[in-house]
Amino acid sequence: MKCNILLFSLFVCVFFDGVLFAQSERELLFDKSHDALSPLEKRFNTYAFDLSQQNNNRMISNISAFQLLIETDSAFRDRFSCKKNPPVDSLGMLRIGAETGYSHGYIGGEYLPYSGNEFRDFHVGTSLVHTLKNKGSFWGAARYSKGKHYGYQWNAIRHAEIYLPYVVADSTGGDYDYEDYFFHGGYAWGKNGFYYGCEGSYRGEIACRKTDPRCANTTAWLSLGGSMSVKAGDDMYGLRAFYLYNRQHLALRNWRPNQQDRFYLVYGFGFFDIQSSPISFGINRMYYLNGAAAEAFYKRNESEKTFLYVLDYAFCKIKTEESNRKNLFDSKTHSLTGRMSYSQTFGTFQIEASALSSNTFRMGMENIYESYLPDPAYPNIYDYRIVSIRNRYRYLLSDNIVQCTFRHPVGKHVKIGYSGSCAEQHRSENYTDPSQHLHTNAIIPMLGVDFQYINEEMNAEIKTLVMYRKLLDKAYAVAPVGLMTDFQHAFTPYAYYCFEGVGGKTELQLSRSIRNIGTAGLLLDVMVHYGGRPNDVQYVGIPSVQSDILSTPLPPEKKMEFWVKASLFWML
Repeated sequence: MKCNILLFSLFVCVFFDGVLFAQSERELLFDKSHDALSPLEKRFNTYAFDLSQQNNNRMISNISAFQLLIETDSAFRDRFSCKKNPPVDSLGMLRIGAETGYSHGYIGGEYLPYSGNEFRDFHVGTSLVHTLKNKGSFWGAARYSKGKHYGYQWNAIRHAEIYLPYVVADSTGGDYDYEDYFFHGGYAWGKNGFYYGCEGSYRGEIACRKTDPRCANTTAWLSLGGSMSVKAGDDMYGLRAFYLYNRQHLALRNWRPNQQDRFYLVYGFGFFDIQSSPISFGINRMYYLNGAAAEAFYKRNESEKTFLYVLDYAFCKIKTEESNRKNLFDSKTHSLTGRMSYSQTFGTFQIEASALSSNTFRMGMENIYESYLPDPAYPNIYDYRIVSIRNRYRYLLSDNIVQCTFRHPVGKHVKIGYSGSCAEQHRSENYTDPSQHLHTNAIIPMLGVDFQYINEEMNAEIKTLVMYRKLLDKAYAVAPVGLMTDFQHAFTPYAYYCFEGVGGKTELQLSRSIRNIGTAGLLLDVMVHYGGRPNDVQYVGIPSVQSDILSTPLPPEKKMEFWVKASLFWML
């Protein structure tokens, strides 16, 4: 889970020639339990096949808005109930489904050392939505996942992107086995033209590394929220707010008798707290995240036009706690995302224009402690107190994308869409005293095509998106100061984000309705990227911290990323 809260997805419906075209019922039913399980799966989800649909998904993920549509939009209700023209007052329905899948991804060449380079994930889950006449709707979802992530280097923290730059590093690395549990529940209802919702989710993960130094990580996420939506004529308005909590405990130990290692408490650009990073048998650390998020949307439906605006903001505060009760590092993260879509229909043709801007800003703080005697009568009992706070670290990540899509029917059951997109990504890190800076700025043009076939029993859909990533600007002004892991924690991620090359992804979905059994289907996702960093992106000098892994600068080389996922699902 990223700091800017839960990412939900649902569907948008389009009509022509009496045939309903929509994002699959599978997404509608399983959206609450689709958190990415690996970094490559997150990358697959970064740029949408259909940005307008993704923006609409964000709006409908507000369960009060979903309930509003169920009760006031007959077309939406027909699609969700899988019935043709049900009675207007027939709001009682139950949809339930199950899904299982397996994914495998691999990065050959440079990668983010704190995230690993190979991923094998298995999951099985179930979801249901039960709508009761005049009594609202209930949501429920559960998922179990397990797998193995390989190639962790210079980091012993799971989901490090949440806590960066404050990781615990060791010079050995290893592979993680993990199990993940997710539960979600919600209830939405309407009264006097207003619609309300309340929901909560819990996700827990246990992970371990089976080579010295051995890691035991337990991580938990909790979110609790409420929402409200209302419809006034052709306009829809909605609000949603969440409380967010995350916690991770790390126990890092050598099992081999008398073996000791240095465990690095890193705080950006390879700087680490030398006093708190001793050579020892092991180390413990706790991470605590508390945050809040708010979201608002506005949608207007006219006869042939649709406008949608969605704005969400999140704030998260993270603190670390060492085994000696020190809280060495804090961070505050602000996330602001704006979405906009416009759609217009010309007969059987449809044109969509969409935009998204996602911005994350993080400020890091270092707490300076001194030891003191609480009671002079007990000279052997001492405590720590904060004497200074340094605000030196800054991080900015900005993703912006615009997309235009054109769709038209081919016959009665086939629809084809074409899209053109352009994305811009900026990432920068700064540290003051001593001054350190790095940044990358890249542009990603994309072209996409999708094909959809729907009849009474069969649904087939193929989506393809190809892209090219080109650097517009880059800078690496990091000067090593004494003993530091700048090569491992500053240059290596910088080199990864200097990637230039081609890529693409494809999604295939097949489903078939079976009488008295429901709908069964297959989903296949594939992603490939190939390229490398420019020749002038090279580390100068010799890393001051050496080990058997990731300590030898190499010249630029080509790399390939590959990820595939296959899922089977059933819905009733």
